[in-house]
Amino acid sequence: MTLRTKTLLTLIATILGLLALVYVAADQIVLRSYRNLENDLARQNITRAINAYHDSLQAFVVFNRDWAHWTDSYQFVQDRNEDYIEVNLNPESQVRLGVRAAYYLNSQGDIIFSQGYDSETVSEAPLPLGMEIHFEPTAPLRYLPNIPDYAAGVLLLPEGPVMVVSHNILTSFVSGPIIGNLIWVKEFDEAYVQQLADTTRLSLTHHSFNSNDLPADFAAARDALGQLDGEPYITTFTTPDDENRIAAYTVINDLYGQPAVLLRMDMVRSVYAQGRESFMLLLGAMLLSGVIFGIVVLTVLELNVLRPLVSLSKSVREVGASGSSGTRVPAGRKDELGLLAGEINEMLNDLEKAQVQLTETEQRVGTVVTSAPIILFALDSTGMITLMEGKTLDVLGLQPGQLAGMSVFNPLVAARLPEVTRDAKRALAGEAFSTVLEDHESGYVFEVRFTPQRDSHGKVKGVIGVATNITEIKRAEKEALAAKETAEEANRAKSTFLANMSHELRTPLNAIIGYSELIQEIGEEEGYSEAIPDAKKIQSAGQYLLSLINSLLDLAKIEAGRMEVSAQDFDVPHLIDELYSTIAPSLDKNGNTLVMEIAPDVKGMYSDRTKVKQILLNLLSNASKFTDQGQITLRARAETETYLFEVIDSGIGMSEEVLNKLFRDFVQADASTTRKYGGTGLGLSISQRFAEMLGGGITVTSEEGKGSTFTVRLPVSLALEKLPLTADEGAEA
Repeated sequence: MTLRTKTLLTLIATILGLLALVYVAADQIVLRSYRNLENDLARQNITRAINAYHDSLQAFVVFNRDWAHWTDSYQFVQDRNEDYIEVNLNPESQVRLGVRAAYYLNSQGDIIFSQGYDSETVSEAPLPLGMEIHFEPTAPLRYLPNIPDYAAGVLLLPEGPVMVVSHNILTSFVSGPIIGNLIWVKEFDEAYVQQLADTTRLSLTHHSFNSNDLPADFAAARDALGQLDGEPYITTFTTPDDENRIAAYTVINDLYGQPAVLLRMDMVRSVYAQGRESFMLLLGAMLLSGVIFGIVVLTVLELNVLRPLVSLSKSVREVGASGSSGTRVPAGRKDELGLLAGEINEMLNDLEKAQVQLTETEQRVGTVVTSAPIILFALDSTGMITLMEGKTLDVLGLQPGQLAGMSVFNPLVAARLPEVTRDAKRALAGEAFSTVLEDHESGYVFEVRFTPQRDSHGKVKGVIGVATNITEIKRAEKEALAAKETAEEANRAKSTFLANMSHELRTPLNAIIGYSELIQEIGEEEGYSEAIPDAKKIQSAGQYLLSLINSLLDLAKIEAGRMEVSAQDFDVPHLIDELYSTIAPSLDKNGNTLVMEIAPDVKGMYSDRTKVKQILLNLLSNASKFTDQGQITLRARAETETYLFEVIDSGIGMSEEVLNKLFRDFVQADASTTRKYGGTGLGLSISQRFAEMLGGGITVTSEEGKGSTFTVRLPVSLALEKLPLTADEGAEA
């Protein structure tokens, strides 16, 4: 078969193959994109349904909280008065709130009142079966140890799924002691799901997760959802009764974290239908383009490549048949084939030069091998040493070429280099690896790389080995490791000393502060006014020293890995209000004003409230300390899953040199600043470490004489599972 025929057949096959590949790829890419878009839309819609469910559950929680945190409810648990029942627990008021059943439990778990309600007849109804087993002291509905705690979610009862919510019963001032629990039950039935469907304008249906008579599509969704790991807890299917509709399914877990309700959303597959139509149009266009392209390419190849290439091939055969290096091929064309002919002629000219250069290169390579600061050796397939060169051989007491011609398994070689004999077996078996060998006689350490050499059939035909002297590197590693262990031991000793001394000093300091306050009270009562200023100085000095010791204790806990993170939900604006009342005396002392700018989207936060407050209080205290008759701004705003707190002052500012060492322990701007303003240099260091423990950090910008801006970046919701565990979880430093 001629080259022309092969080229033509190859081109035709390639074009057909490309068309087939484009068809398959387009089918996978285009239609898959539309399917993915359709699935994403389905997931978004069912997510809307879940959000609507959570919104309705939250509204139920708010209603329950208002009733539970009510002095009349608090009094009712104590005296069980009938007026409260008649006025508040009648069917009309409870059905209006969406309550299926209400339970009032005292602190011992006794049910002091319970009643079921029928929303259709607006009358009393039997209580739902199976609720009492969820009133155990350790059950989620009962175990609410903190005043703000509540439980809300879904329970599977014999009659089907229901929504429940429980709050501690407190007074209208949200104070205790906790006297019991108010538990409400709400229907999770077809009417409720239809209400969600009307709210979201979606087609929604549901079934209990553990139902034995699930429809086929719900059963398949349950099996698929059970294999998913993580969020979103959603899967999608085309509906079994209509392939032109797609359904998305998700699971709503109960209060115990177990699957309770399967929720389904279905919609018309309009996106996929549009994608299918677009795909068919694209396929037709590609087919027509492929045919036109093939005809054009075949014509161009025949005229510009195949015919000239046949002519060039004929000329090359004539040169080879002549056997003369002086014969040349015609090179008159001005295209790439003409350049190829010229290159062939140049290759013939260079061939003789290459033979001479090859001999010279072999000589140079031999010189490099014998003088390189390594040991290079080679073995044949039987383990015979064919090469062993390198100026490093002298540290082993060997000469270049001394072992050449001997087997690596020879007893003499094995006695002198036992590790090489051992590892050569692995290399000859086809394994490429590196190992570290130590010559016990000389004390030198070598890193040896074994590389098998294979023939065209993959069979090992020999081994190339390179040994590098790493004695000094190993010695340096040991010294560095010893130095690191010494430094870590010193740091642990320092942290232990700080923690122990801080505890020892706090007890007498608390006594000194207490006695100074007692002296002031006695002085005011007995008329010893001249002693009061001195007592206040003692109190102030003691409180300053106690603050310093607390900072040292915090630092010791952090460095010892024993500082805990206690996360909770809290209101950020309320926290900032507390900061204002705390920092007010410091502001008045230097005649400063505080401006607070809180963005509307800054609301709740799940983090360690104490540490967040300590960080912001320290930054505000520093700003007030280094600002005189100026303005301090506390700005809070939200970014994606993050809150940014900025403390901006118009104080003395900092130079670039001071900024570079600002967050180091016990470091302040300079000696003059320390004398004028005081401080220990621990506040910013501890604040930075607290911020890092909470998943964020602190940055600062400043200009000397014009003020500073400290920016605290903290996640809105602290992911505790991503934080590093402390060295002694829960222990005190």
